Amino acid sequence: MDRAARTLVEVMEVIQTLRSPEGCPWDRKQTPAMVKNYITEELYELLDAIDGDDAAHVAEETGDVLFLLLFLARMYEEQGAFSLADSLERIRDKMIHRHPHVFGTVQVDSAEQVVANWQKLKVQEGKKPKESLLDGLPSSMPALSRACALTRKAARVGFDWPDTAGVFAKIREELAELEAEIAHARQERIKDEVGDILFSVVNLPAISTWSPRRPCASRMKSSKTASATSSTGSNSRAAHRRTRPLRKWMCYGRKQRKDDTDHQDVITHFLKVGGY
Repeated sequence: MDRAARTLVEVMEVIQTLRSPEGCPWDRKQTPAMVKNYITEELYELLDAIDGDDAAHVAEETGDVLFLLLFLARMYEEQGAFSLADSLERIRDKMIHRHPHVFGTVQVDSAEQVVANWQKLKVQEGKKPKESLLDGLPSSMPALSRACALTRKAARVGFDWPDTAGVFAKIREELAELEAEIAHARQERIKDEVGDILFSVVNLPAISTWSPRRPCASRMKSSKTASATSSTGSNSRAAHRRTRPLRKWMCYGRKQRKDDTDHQDVITHFLKVGGY
């Protein structure tokens, strides 16, 4: 702990020097709006490192994210808005208050009880009860990840499919509706139906426990690997088999020359019109 605390102070001193008149012109030019883009990029790099189960890479990317958060806090401190100490004190007090079973005398028997108590404590702190399941989900969150988070929140309050059979039936129903809309070339309705299908897939219990980013990223990685293998002249059956679905999709897209629909627009539209 002493080493971490000492290094934290040293990093803050580095940031203070970079932002000083004698420091770096580029660092002085940065604003919170600029830094948020770097934070997003570094967070995704951290997620990739975690998915890769590479501890050394995770350590490096964790440092990058922490640096940017400290940098952000420094900019707000310069404005007189808040300091890093303010942020740390708030999160310390919040965690102690919301864990009375650890730091107090409350008794709990399960993780579910912890979650229930957490929600009650938030209300005690003056936070307004959420009027919608979407309350608390950042609007800047990637749409598929946001939909996945919504399904988890819905499951916690009893809105969940009892088994996968119902979800698969819903997916088949939505696919049939999409085919009908494509046959009539109704573009707006096609967007709605694609959103319905994506949201139905996210509802699969096996999927809703983790982010849809992972299987998509895995498939993209397989495609990249197969592309590299192909460029070196290797004919790996395994790589060919792994990337068959993606290659079929890409070939279909090239043949059809249809207007592509951004998945985020589709899901965001679905969440909006669906009343979630």
